[in-house]
Amino acid sequence: MKADLRLFLWDKAKEVVEKERDSQRLQQNQSSIMCSMMTALAQMSVADKNYIHLHFLAPKGFLRKDVVKGMYETLRSEFEKLHERGNAIVSTETDQLTTLSTPNTTLANVSNTPLGASLNTSSSSSSILSIAASFSSALILTSSPNSQMVSNSKATQECLDRLAAHICGQLVHYVRARIEMMEIYEKITIVSNHKFLLFDECINGLQEIIRVNGRHFHHPILSAIKTGFNNECDILMALLKAHTDIQNFRFLDSLFGIQEAQTKLSSWAQMSLNRESPQRRNSILRTTASPPPLYQWMCRLKSSLLSKYSLYFYSTLSKQVSDNCSNDIKTVCSKQSIDYIQKVCSFQRKTEAQFVAILFDTHGCDDYKGFGYYSPYKSFESPKGIDSIPIIYNYPSEVPKNHLPTIIMIMNNKSKELNSSDAVVSLFDSQLNSTYFLIRPDPRMTLIV
Repeated sequence: MKADLRLFLWDKAKEVVEKERDSQRLQQNQSSIMCSMMTALAQMSVADKNYIHLHFLAPKGFLRKDVVKGMYETLRSEFEKLHERGNAIVSTETDQLTTLSTPNTTLANVSNTPLGASLNTSSSSSSILSIAASFSSALILTSSPNSQMVSNSKATQECLDRLAAHICGQLVHYVRARIEMMEIYEKITIVSNHKFLLFDECINGLQEIIRVNGRHFHHPILSAIKTGFNNECDILMALLKAHTDIQNFRFLDSLFGIQEAQTKLSSWAQMSLNRESPQRRNSILRTTASPPPLYQWMCRLKSSLLSKYSLYFYSTLSKQVSDNCSNDIKTVCSKQSIDYIQKVCSFQRKTEAQFVAILFDTHGCDDYKGFGYYSPYKSFESPKGIDSIPIIYNYPSEVPKNHLPTIIMIMNNKSKELNSSDAVVSLFDSQLNSTYFLIRPDPRMTLIV
């Protein structure tokens, strides 16, 4: 995974953009929209680096503003001003615009031709490099001795400034989306301090960000930025939905969510390697730097969800292996970031508990269809009575049926304590000469010893 660093070359992007800006200042007016945009792009590379390193989640001093969010707010204001300047530009004469449409200097060539080898990446830092390269190529075309017009002509500058202003108008939406994504991560941080991790509000907010902003920065020059933004949103959406599906015991939906996140994380990691030469690729693989915190956090979240999935659906997964390969599922679980199965086994041996079980409360869960996969065309009768709180995991043996009424009674009577505190709830039953210990890790899941 060391090659992931190639996807986040913010310092290199800033260096190249500033170099390109300085070279362009020698060829045209320093106050042009394009030069101003290059300056803003250099600042955006710094902001994106801080974003990908999650600096906006660092503890803040009293009454101190978020530095990263402030950088994006400044960028949004700057891009808006540049976009408005472009809209205010009045074209000169029609024949000058017609001259610009020759094959060597068309706006389409400025937008598309120079980008052929630089759009297949998911990094916004690579997109910043693409933008710089595109406008550099445009200047070379218009300043060539064979060009049909003088390089510093007003028509040429207006043409390039119009394109730069158009790009700035779309970057306004990108910066706004970044600010809104920061708010989503802040909400996730707040939710993580609660008893239950309920991400419904975060999911709804993320869906709105994708719907409103995702389609607004679509220019080919911004292809890499759009791909990176979509990748990040898709991965986060898949992880949050998978977490919710696991909490609600949805076998197939949660599996698809984890798989989608894994696929896109792998794609994010491998995309840059496919564009590198063998020498550069080997150099990347030898680097000792680690991926940025946002990528690492997503990988850890995916791994933790897979571990929880292996526990909650252990009985279903165990049925997929033959009797003579019963240890296969334990071997798979042992490779997870958290081996819950081994932890339960060790705990049971140390405490000599009669059983350890997890119960799922189906009340109010209209889409519950039982364990594992179910056909959407098959009718399913909602469980009633004791069956409405099925045992989804037990070790080392099945829970004796004479214990179930007592367990369900405790769950009902101690519901408030179980839902509001991480403390273990205990109760002794003199008739069965047993002590029960309960804790609720998820809203519908109760762990009993």
